[in-house]
Amino acid sequence: MFGPRAIRSCGVSLVLACLGGLLLGVPTRSEDRVGSPSAPVARRDERLERYVNEKHRCSLYYSPERWRLQVQSGSGSDAAIFTAIEDSDVMAVLNMFDPVPDLSLHPRQLFDMDRGALATIFGGLAIQEEQVLTLSGAMAHRVTFEGREKRVTRYTIAHQGFVYLLVYVAPKPKYEAYLPAFRLMVETFRIFGTGVPEADPRALSVEVVAEPAGERALRVHTRPDPVFVEVREGDQNWHYHLVLTNPHESDVELREVYVRYVSHGRVLEETRLDSLALARVLEGGTTRLPPKGSVEWRDHAGHRAEGAPERIEYVLFFRMGERFLQQTYRVRLVRYEPKTRFTLPFTGIWRVWRGHDVFEGHRQQADAQAFAYDFIYERGGRDRRAPDATARRASVRRPQSKERSPAASQLADFSAFGRKVLAPADGVVVRAVDGEPDRPPAATRPRLVHPKVTNPRQLFGNYIVLDHGQGEFSLLAHLKRGSVRVRRGDRVTRGQVIAECGNSGVSAQPHLHFHVMDGPDPLRSRGLPIRFEMYRLWRDGRAVLIRSGVPRAGEHVERVVEPARRVRTRSSQRQASAARRSPTRSGGQRPTGARR
Repeated sequence: MFGPRAIRSCGVSLVLACLGGLLLGVPTRSEDRVGSPSAPVARRDERLERYVNEKHRCSLYYSPERWRLQVQSGSGSDAAIFTAIEDSDVMAVLNMFDPVPDLSLHPRQLFDMDRGALATIFGGLAIQEEQVLTLSGAMAHRVTFEGREKRVTRYTIAHQGFVYLLVYVAPKPKYEAYLPAFRLMVETFRIFGTGVPEADPRALSVEVVAEPAGERALRVHTRPDPVFVEVREGDQNWHYHLVLTNPHESDVELREVYVRYVSHGRVLEETRLDSLALARVLEGGTTRLPPKGSVEWRDHAGHRAEGAPERIEYVLFFRMGERFLQQTYRVRLVRYEPKTRFTLPFTGIWRVWRGHDVFEGHRQQADAQAFAYDFIYERGGRDRRAPDATARRASVRRPQSKERSPAASQLADFSAFGRKVLAPADGVVVRAVDGEPDRPPAATRPRLVHPKVTNPRQLFGNYIVLDHGQGEFSLLAHLKRGSVRVRRGDRVTRGQVIAECGNSGVSAQPHLHFHVMDGPDPLRSRGLPIRFEMYRLWRDGRAVLIRSGVPRAGEHVERVVEPARRVRTRSSQRQASAARRSPTRSGGQRPTGARR
C-alpha cells in the first residue's frame, strides 16, 4: 500500500505524466517509436498500426493517417503521445506507470487524487459523464469533464500494480471530430496476461473507425417536420418519412445505419441495418446516392404503451470516394398540446371510417392530413338506407326529370348525404369553397387514389377552413354542393350549422373529412394532433362518456351537446343576491319541480 505522502506524490505524478510534459514542461526523453510496432493492418481501406510497450505489458492500435506518435520516458513511467496531424492542439495520451507492489486503490480513487491538479491545468473541472467499468479485463474509471477551453475524456486503469491512463484532450469545438479516432485506441487497448483476446481492428464496429463527415455530411430532414407524437389512451404513436440528399459532386454509398431510441440521455433501443437491409427499405431499392440526388426512407413509425422516446437518432455510415464517414441526425419527437377545445362537427352517431393510424392513408400523406378523420353517418348500423325503404320512397316521388342525374338518387341512398355539418369550435372563416359537383359513389366508378394536385378543390371538393386562433386551423371537406352557409370573414360559434355532408372532390362515398393544421393552406400546412372533448363512445349498444379523447378507426361516436351557459347581467346578479337573502315563499318550501 502507498503511504499518505506516497499516495499524494503518485496522484500528482499521474497528472504530470498524463500530459507528457506538453502542458507543464516536465523534462522527458523522446523517441520516435517504442516497443515493437507491427506491420500496418488494413481496416476498411485505412492503414492502422499497433503500438506495443513490452515493459508495461500493453498495446493498442491507432491510425498513422490521423495521429503523429511521439514516445516519452520519465522516471517510473512511459507516455505515448498522439498528436492530431491536422490539429496540433488535439491529442491523445497513453501514460504507463511502473508497477507499485500491493497497490489497492480503485481507479476512481486515483482520479479523485488528481482532481485539484486537473482543475488547475484546465482552468476548471465540470464533470459531464462518469462511469466505473472493466477495460481489457482490468478495473477502470472513465470520466469526461470540461475546463475553460478544452474538453477531456480520461480512462484510469489499474491492474496488478500497473496504472494506465488513456486521455483525450481537445478544444471544445473540435472534441467530437476526433472522438472516433480515440475510440479506436480505447477499443483496441489490451493488457497482456489478462486473458482478454487480442483486438482485431477489422472486427471493430464501424462507429469506432469512421471519421466524422463534417463538410461532407448529407442533408437529412423529416417529412413532416417537426414530428408530432399523438397521445391516445394506452398508446403514444408517431410517423414520418426520412429524406436523404447528397449535395456533393461525388457518389455516396450508404453502408450501415444505427437507429437509436433515446430518452434522458439513455439508449432505450437500438437497431442496426446493413447495406442489404437498407436496400430493402430505401425507395428504389438502392443504397447509392448520385451527385445532387435524393432518396426517401419511408414509414418511420412507432407505438409505445409506456411512452414515446424523447428523440430518435440515426447514425449514418457511408463511403464517399476513398473516405469512410459517419454523421448523426437526431429527430426530436414533439408532444403537441392543442390550444383549442374541439368537439365533433356533427350530431347523431357517426362511425370513424378512416382514422390516421401510422400506416393508414392519411398518415402516409405526411402533410396537413397527417391527423385527419373520415366520418360516415350510419342509421341502424348501416351507412346506406335499406333497399326496400329506397323503393318505397321512390314510388312516392315525382317522376324524375330528364335533367336530373341518376347519381343524385344513388347519393341520396347514403345516410350521410345531406347531414348537417357543424363548426367544431369558435373561429373565423378564412376559406369557403362551393360549386364543385357531388360525384357518383365508388360503386359506379373506379376507386381513385389521391392524386398529386395543386388546387385543393381537386382533392377536397367543397370545403371550409376555420381559423381558431393561436396557429390552429380546421378543415371540413367533401361538402354537398350548394350547402355551404358561410363566407370568408364570417365568425362562427361551436355547434353552428355551416354546411351539409356531400361527396365532392376525391371521395368514394358521402362522408365528412376533418383535420386540424397549423396554417390555412390545406395542401402545404402541417397536420396537428388534437383531442375531441365531450363525446359518447358507443360499444355493444352501450355508451361511455369521453371527456377528452382520440377516436380510432371503426369506433362509433356521438357529440354531446353541452348546456348553454346563461349570461348574467349585473341587474340579474343583484336580483339573485336579493332572493338568496329574503325568506322563500310558501312557508320556506321549495317551489314544485325545483331541483334539490
